[in-house]
Amino acid sequence: MKKYSQGSVQKDRGEWKAVISYQEAGTQKRLTKRTGVRCTPKKGDMRGKQSAEKVLRDWRDELIANDAAASPIILSDAPLLEFCYRYAEAKRYLVKDSTYLGYLSETNRLSKTPLAHMPIGDITTEDIRRHESSLAQSGLAGSSLKHHHSFLASVFKEAVINRKIPFSPMASMRSPKARPKPINSLTEGGRDKVLSLLMPRIPDDFSTAVYIALATGMRRGEICALRWTDVNFDHNTISVNYSYSKNGRGGYVLTSPKDPGGSDSKRIIPFGEKTAGVLLARRRKMKEMRGLLSLPWKQSLYVVGNAITEKPYSPDMITRDWRAFVKSNGIYGSQSEYPVFHDLRHTFATLAVRSKAIDIKALAEILGHKDASMTLNVYADALEDAKRSGMEKLDTLMP
Repeated sequence: MKKYSQGSVQKDRGEWKAVISYQEAGTQKRLTKRTGVRCTPKKGDMRGKQSAEKVLRDWRDELIANDAAASPIILSDAPLLEFCYRYAEAKRYLVKDSTYLGYLSETNRLSKTPLAHMPIGDITTEDIRRHESSLAQSGLAGSSLKHHHSFLASVFKEAVINRKIPFSPMASMRSPKARPKPINSLTEGGRDKVLSLLMPRIPDDFSTAVYIALATGMRRGEICALRWTDVNFDHNTISVNYSYSKNGRGGYVLTSPKDPGGSDSKRIIPFGEKTAGVLLARRRKMKEMRGLLSLPWKQSLYVVGNAITEKPYSPDMITRDWRAFVKSNGIYGSQSEYPVFHDLRHTFATLAVRSKAIDIKALAEILGHKDASMTLNVYADALEDAKRSGMEKLDTLMP
């Protein structure tokens, strides 16, 4: 069979063009296909690229499937678990480390079930339904079940492409609907309590990290990756260019920030004078610490990192420090549960929506969402409160 590359999309005469190379009999060849997705000639304008990349992926799957159809099916009696491990390893260097870790997590979840040891060629749609029903009854969250379903569907699809089974037993199945978990953001009073407890500690690394999260909605990994070169005090802006993500080996790797939809969420976030005061105090403290050891100042230092060793504040350490902080101070979120660090991002967004201080499109850009619809879906409850408040104010203007 031909070995196809992952392919890429390029701009060509006002339209995105898909390009795939492949090897056949030791010769490198190239295929192109017009995607039908329009583009602009302006450099750096990536509108339509995601849609074009979906056409590229579908085309590549079609090419592989057509090649596979020409070869005989060799029905496999290997267990499903073995195929899952093979799939994860085959994708290891083609996906983000966090995605690869997700594949291993789903494989581990499967390994504890009877389905794992069934030959892949013997598994039926009913077997999959029983498997997912059992997971749901065991208390697995809807979103986790949805991820598990998608992973298994990809494994079976790969087995079909490689002619190990004639068809996927999951082809006719719909993905389980994931009920969104209620957001456990802090109330306005809860936020004020957190800030009043932390203000005496500013400008240490933990209190600064929490303040940044509440003031900007930045993610944990983005705050840890923030350097002074990314902070512009002339215009009071933060450039979110990097994030720390898990690397699959118990550590973290520096990557570009990504939103849940998979697109790049590099962005510029404006900040006010109070946030500027906190950041300036943090910078002064770090300069003093380095001055005591006669170390020169470096703009490349991490904002919430160690001023002496020049290492970043670990995302895991932030999580541990935050968990200890909320438990010791009895801080609860809107769902009467201890908030996790990511709930500070939700707190920023929820209060922004309810106060109507920022319009939804601007808020989506600040949060790094690919479009405003994602922001509307996540913060629908807060938006309802804002609409009701606005309508009540309008009602007072009626005669």
